[in-house]
Amino acid sequence: MSTLAGETRLERRDYVLLSLFCAGLFGLGMLNGGELSWSEAVVPQTARTMLGDGEWMIPKRGSAPWLEGAPLAQWLTAAMWSLLGGEGRIWPVRLPSLLCSVGTVLLTASLATRWFGRACGLLSGLSLATASQFAGQAWRANDITLLTMLVTAALAMFARCELPRCENQESRRHVWPEWIGGRPARWLCLFLLLGATNLTGPLWLGSMSVAVPIAGYLVWNWDARRLQRFGWFWGWLAALTVGLLWPLIVAARLPEAWEFWSFDLRVRLAGEDAGFGAAVAKPVWYYAAILAWVLAPWSLVVPAGFWRTRHEALAERYSPQRFVWCWALLWPLFASLIPGKSPQYLLPSLPAWSMLAAFGLQWLRDRICEWPAWSLRPFPLTVVIVLPLTVWLWLARMAIGGRQGAPLWLWLCPPVAAWCVWNLHRLDFRRVAQAMFLSLAILYAVSFTESGLRREPLLRAEAMFLRQVRETVPAESELFLDMSLGGARGCWCQFLLGERAIPLHNLTFLNSEDTTRREVFVVTDGMNRVLLDRLGEVMPMLDSGGTNEPALKLYRLTRNPNTPPAALIAKPNISPLQAKYSSLGPYLESGAQIGKRTLDSWR
Repeated sequence: MSTLAGETRLERRDYVLLSLFCAGLFGLGMLNGGELSWSEAVVPQTARTMLGDGEWMIPKRGSAPWLEGAPLAQWLTAAMWSLLGGEGRIWPVRLPSLLCSVGTVLLTASLATRWFGRACGLLSGLSLATASQFAGQAWRANDITLLTMLVTAALAMFARCELPRCENQESRRHVWPEWIGGRPARWLCLFLLLGATNLTGPLWLGSMSVAVPIAGYLVWNWDARRLQRFGWFWGWLAALTVGLLWPLIVAARLPEAWEFWSFDLRVRLAGEDAGFGAAVAKPVWYYAAILAWVLAPWSLVVPAGFWRTRHEALAERYSPQRFVWCWALLWPLFASLIPGKSPQYLLPSLPAWSMLAAFGLQWLRDRICEWPAWSLRPFPLTVVIVLPLTVWLWLARMAIGGRQGAPLWLWLCPPVAAWCVWNLHRLDFRRVAQAMFLSLAILYAVSFTESGLRREPLLRAEAMFLRQVRETVPAESELFLDMSLGGARGCWCQFLLGERAIPLHNLTFLNSEDTTRREVFVVTDGMNRVLLDRLGEVMPMLDSGGTNEPALKLYRLTRNPNTPPAALIAKPNISPLQAKYSSLGPYLESGAQIGKRTLDSWR
């Protein structure tokens, strides 16, 4: 068993400082990150619908069921909304993701400290917080950050159950072969966390992110006697109860849910998904190609981390280093075999990569201590370390800064480099680490602010248009929103319009709404104008002015006198597939498809 270096517990001040660092870094993105993106609006809007109608088991997009994932993220967002209020503000709906990301960093730091010492634990937590993909997603309103925290907690609990702290504990380890028998409480926690990973995101993603590294580690250390401990009836019953209770409840109320989930799994695996958290068909080497940008800037030192841990990982059974290798490598390798891929699917493996980055930083520190005195002067240090790092930051600018041109934060590199070189010259590695991570935090903060200021022109124009709609439409008038705009865009429009907007599955549902007013206002796009013309006299009121997508428009509709009254047309049920617009309909008027985009044209 490998020797653990240094203290094996983080001090209270370490947790406080890590939390403050993450809260400051992610908080700047949360506050200065600009408008919600289309995909960000799905979780907060479905959470707000839950608060409004009291339906907590079935998330809804408008009035239709939205079953792409279990609703744990919506429950947390709804709780935060109730506590802080979210109407007209963005940061309260991003706060749950921030808290989950801070929890993931603390779990990673604590686990690495338990195995490899306090210095490695702190470096692991800070490396994870400043990895480009993690830092970019940590403050956004989504469910992947919650999923990453649950996966990290489950794997950390497995490590606590399976990996001893020292040799003496290993010699005292018991095996419980009974199928129905007792286990320590941590084993029950492991199974509960395994089931909990199925409560957010796609139903298969979290459980597979946990099962693949664990299965690989157990197979690598094959021991049939130790495997008997996982044959525990009560543990698997707890995992299945937590993980399958929500799907079973929903399927009992909506039998067509099974059809939706099988379709959703099929299109995600095939890379044909066009919805929230879309998985797009990519070649098998896709994850290997983007991993360097996902880990930037720490992908430079990860190879050194593999080199430093190679002996323990390859030669020592049950070593923590071997488990870190399985965690880091097996899930990306397994996911590479699936055609449907998304960079977000790599997030559950980033805690392990951050531990390897911490080992790489420690390896670099040891090598620098061995350098001759002349190489520690400012000029050689600049040539050997600062210039390659600056080139790497420039190459990784799309991952960190998000645009092709020179981002604003890149101009901060010279003073940052001078600060780090001065501390390296003095061989003060503690101050070097402080300078390095604080500098990265500053660079990210400037990047988040710059990204928020230069949000996509289409997104900003449409957000301004929707706020103008709220001010333009009289309070006593009815405002309808066409939810068939496509993908998560309908949720985004509904979130910005607030409770004033009455969602319509498609424009033919205007005939089923309980309204006696002849004059109503409708938000849709220009492609659906032809259907409004069939319902009455249409007058354009406002235009978002978009060019890349069909522009959003506000119309005033004066119904025809011969329009059937609402009471004569029954509103049909909308299936989950129709709610995602993966299946056409339902329509309340023959020929309505003329004004409605088909699935192929929408994609």
